[in-house]
Amino acid sequence: MEPVTRWTAAILLALITAGCGDPLVNADYRGEPILRLVGRIASLRGGTDIGPDEEALVSMFWNTDLTATTPALVEQRSVSTNVEFPNAFEVLVFDPPAEEHLLTSDPRLGVGFLLVYVDRDGDRVYGAADDIIGGNVTKALVWAVQDLDAASSPFGTDIPTGFSLVNLPAAECSMPPPDDHHFTGDPKVNSCTTDDVCPPDFTCDATYRVCVPRDGFDLVIGDEFDLDRATCAP
Repeated sequence: MEPVTRWTAAILLALITAGCGDPLVNADYRGEPILRLVGRIASLRGGTDIGPDEEALVSMFWNTDLTATTPALVEQRSVSTNVEFPNAFEVLVFDPPAEEHLLTSDPRLGVGFLLVYVDRDGDRVYGAADDIIGGNVTKALVWAVQDLDAASSPFGTDIPTGFSLVNLPAAECSMPPPDDHHFTGDPKVNSCTTDDVCPPDFTCDATYRVCVPRDGFDLVIGDEFDLDRATCAP
């Protein structure tokens, strides 16, 4: 963790303020979470100004085109975020990704990232006026509507139905040949009571009875963050 400078303190205050109460999710979305992600703000460096009336928000984004030079990001709104001082955070996911979040080239698969953005216009929704200032692009949260073998996966590894975790950089992944795939709806999301029903690298969270990654997500904010790592573009 970097020393607390004025810029660092401003970022932390913006995140903690945004994480209080009813942070990122409208009450209409609430219910039992299907996934819990935890982590810490691992690195804070200068590079982005946050105004007195602006917030920094942690949210889930899905890259719908891994081959684009700039990630084609779509925010998933059915999440809730809590940030605890000085640097811990929790993200609860209430719904599987929708069709708009999946890869346009292969809607059997979604590739998600935890990112931090400055909400410039105050609408609590990521838009053209907002700036992504950090996140984690060394891990991707993958959602598959069916089992995919290594030959059908852009990451060269078997992908099970539901959520799983893939280590990046994505620049090393290879895209399979295009095929005629169609969105077939959401696979059933089962609650868990033991680790046996969870995918590899996940464990059962006793509080919410959902599978969570064994490793936490470290968020890097500022100059060291490179969003281009979220693509497979050469």
